[in-house]
Amino acid sequence: MAVTGFRKRVVALTVRIATAVVAILVVVSHVLLSRVTDADAHDLARTRAEAVAANVTAKGGRVVLTENGSEALDEVAWVYADGRLIDGNVPPSLLDRVEELADSGRPQTATVDDYLLYARQVPIHGHHVMVIVRVDLTPYETSEQRSLTLSLILGGLTILLAGGVAHLVVRRALRVVHEMAALADDWGRHEPGRRFNLGVPRDEFGELGRTLDHLLERVDNALADERRLTDEIAHELRTPLTVLRAEAQLAQLSGEPVPTEAVLSEVDRLDTAITTILRAARARTDKGTRCDLRSAARQAIAGRAVEVAFPEKV
Repeated sequence: MAVTGFRKRVVALTVRIATAVVAILVVVSHVLLSRVTDADAHDLARTRAEAVAANVTAKGGRVVLTENGSEALDEVAWVYADGRLIDGNVPPSLLDRVEELADSGRPQTATVDDYLLYARQVPIHGHHVMVIVRVDLTPYETSEQRSLTLSLILGGLTILLAGGVAHLVVRRALRVVHEMAALADDWGRHEPGRRFNLGVPRDEFGELGRTLDHLLERVDNALADERRLTDEIAHELRTPLTVLRAEAQLAQLSGEPVPTEAVLSEVDRLDTAITTILRAARARTDKGTRCDLRSAARQAIAGRAVEVAFPEKV
């Protein structure tokens, strides 16, 4: 459960980071594309206005166009001279805005519906001449929408791919860690002498292997200390029991009563040893401290001479 939770957190974090990065890239790319398309539309408007202005001239005190046989051009370019339309057909929906640009007398742009209007002044002495052109923005907007849709699709696929890769990578990494932990636990129980021995750590798994080796070494030392302590405690407790048994057997063979002082002395030794061991164990459990039970047992038991009274021969 803990491993699964960790894996989910890593994958979720990766997805959030990937989502943030993709969102930033999509916004930046859309803004840049909008600026590029806007610049292209303005460039096309200026180019179209310059082409029309090059054909405007004055003849006989009148402003005329030297060349304009294109009906298509009449729908996207209009020439105003002294406030009067002299060339082109202005759509009714744009008439008010086009006349406003023509009366302004200065270069400027305006956006009406899905069209970009660009006004350019033509310098002709004694006349106020303005060329207004329009550029349809629909193809540019369509291109932006398609680009945004494609970016969102690719971004979504990138997020899914990042989440999937993160899931696989974390799963593989945690599988190695789980296997190493299981091996270390099994070795600690059954083969405390086994070690990973991965050498000098080169990555996180090397560090983990070295840490587990140190842990196994401590477990091995603890088990060895426990075995030695158990052997010594058993030896120390067996001594007074042996004396008691010998006293009882001698009394049984001789027909005399068991010496009370000797029995009580050995019982006291046993009681003192057991009390000391229990007190040390409780202190270790309550306070989390360590106690050398071997020294405590020796201190409680050792140093007392055992006198065995042998019956006199008749």
